Amino acid sequence: MRTEFYTVRTGAERVVKLKEAAGGRVDGQGPAEPPTEPDTSPTWAVVCGDAPWPSDPGTYREDSVRDAAKYPLYGDFAAGVTPCAFWGKPVEPATEVNNTVPALITQNEWDSQTPLAGARGLHRAMKGSRMVTVDGGEGHGVYGTNRCAEAATHSYLATGELPAADATCRATPGERRTPSLLVTADRGT
Repeated sequence: MRTEFYTVRTGAERVVKLKEAAGGRVDGQGPAEPPTEPDTSPTWAVVCGDAPWPSDPGTYREDSVRDAAKYPLYGDFAAGVTPCAFWGKPVEPATEVNNTVPALITQNEWDSQTPLAGARGLHRAMKGSRMVTVDGGEGHGVYGTNRCAEAATHSYLATGELPAADATCRATPGERRTPSLLVTADRGT
């Protein structure tokens, strides 16, 4: 359900449906088909390398029992065994962050996958970096969603120079465009 929470609206709609289902309300349509998931192995490669994961399936069982009691709506959905239990150790060491290259960090205010607090923490850790925040911006990607943030990104990619200061851009409803439309718009056609 990760993608269900990319925007405030779809996240709120999913929570309403979950509450209705928990209350016994059904829409008469029968069970829904599970969504088709894209290949998630790249995601697991990152997630499993972030921290050590228990390899004992009993640990996950205990977590599932605890979460089912603690969270009656969401239950043990997120407590089950993942590929991380069997993945093994990451094949490469953790990336060491340094400041040899100026970094531009772009971040939507509402990013359910990489919360704003995490981007702010990265910004603090990377001395000399600049951050462009899209106030009211939704979703996991910033590029292609906001002209203000794109202008800072284009300038950085073209020159390697960071903005003079951190910036906040306002989200513009309906502004999200596809990359092919960006190229057309940028060429003036």
